[in-house]
This record gives sequence, structure tokens and C-alpha cells, in this order.
Amino acid sequence: MNSQILIQINNAKDIKIDKKEVLRYLGVTEDNNDINSIINDISPDVYKSIKFNAVYTEIDVEINDNKIDMGFACVDSKALAKNLFGCKKAFLFAATLGIENDRAIERAFKINSAKASVFNCISIALIESFCDYVNDYLKNGKKLRPRFSPGYGDFSIKYQKNVIDALDATRKIGITLSDSYMMKPSKSVTAVIGIEEG
Repeated sequence: MNSQILIQINNAKDIKIDKKEVLRYLGVTEDNNDINSIINDISPDVYKSIKFNAVYTEIDVEINDNKIDMGFACVDSKALAKNLFGCKKAFLFAATLGIENDRAIERAFKINSAKASVFNCISIALIESFCDYVNDYLKNGKKLRPRFSPGYGDFSIKYQKNVIDALDATRKIGITLSDSYMMKPSKSVTAVIGIEEG
């Protein structure tokens, strides 16, 4: 396995808030001036709470039926095998907004639960936008498959630990796991991204 490489964003505002996604996470089906105003008011505080960090490495993959050997783990997953079919290599990555974002959301819920919900949904939208940024960074002329995370389909969430360990993500970007494989900071993502040949 190659060494792990860090991606850091020095200016958090370089990652833009997708307001349509925030509204979707809030369950709002159409544009709403009141909620848009709250999003605009809260966004600076959300950005202050965030430290965008990611770590990635390139791995070899070998697929035999529904079994995928990724070097750090052998995974039995029909969905992941289908996603990676034809790929000999993949990127493994983890990304996070950092623990201060979790703490800021907890503080917000103690003050105003409605605004805290918006704060939380902005944060969810931002981790997704950051993952898209990492995806584009990794692309660099390559054709990539959609990212595929532990816990999706039949790719068991228990492999979260293998991914975190393979990336040294606890030491490098501060992601830890609960006994039920939930990540902390909560606004964190791990994924496998297949690299197409040619």
C-alpha cells in the first residue's frame, strides 16, 4: 500500500455551501426565504467550527466473484464488487470536518434547537461538498467510479475499522470509532473509489 497523503483546506470558505442540499436535509421541498435567512446568518459560525481534513492512499484491488482483496482487508460484498468491476486500483480515503464542529452543534442545541438543526444540516452539506472536492482532487485526469462507503449496501460497516486503520486516520485527522463503528467526529466520511483503467 502507498503512503497516506493529507489534504487540508486552509480557508474553510473555499468549500461552498450547497443551499439546495441544506434545504433537502431539512426536509424543505421549496425555497424558503426565512430558512435561507437563517442559513446566511448561521453559516459564518459553521465555518468557524470547521477544520477540513482528509487523508487518502491508492490501493490494489483484486476481485473474485463477490470477494474483493484490497490488501488491508478481504471484503465480501456483491455491491462493492459490482462498483469496482474492471478496476485494478482504487483510492481509499477519509474526510472530516473536525471535532469542534460536533461541539458547536451540541452547544447550539442547548440554545435554540431550530437553529441548531440548520447548523447541523449545513455541516452535513459541507462534508458532502468536501468529499466532492476530494473526489475532484483525486481525479486528476483519471476516470473514477462513484465513491462507496462502509455501511452502504452489503459493504458491512464493520470494515470502517479496517479503513480507518489502513489510513492511520485516527492519528492523521482525528477520526475515532465507537464500538458500533460510528465515527467521531460525526461529520466524517470514509470511502473506496475505483480507478478505471486506460
